[in-house]
Amino acid sequence: MNAGNSLAAHTTPVYVSVDGGGFQNPETIAHYIALASQYLSELESEIKVVNNDPERQSWRYRKGLEKRIAAAKNVLERLKQR
Repeated sequence: MNAGNSLAAHTTPVYVSVDGGGFQNPETIAHYIALASQYLSELESEIKVVNNDPERQSWRYRKGLEKRIAAAKNVLERLKQR
């Protein structure tokens, strides 16, 4: 992208699966599943609290976030079973 005299580039990772394998590291996956689960639990708690702080207004999006949290938990559960 050329914006006058400035240049900028954007990249997106490309993940390749070989023979149906995933791209997660089997040695660290349990740690990251636990960490993601913790973050989801924190978000579940936070969206239940009405807060006027502009940086803490996730409660306004509670319905949509609950759906996304449930979907993320399903993915984590499938990863645990591998």
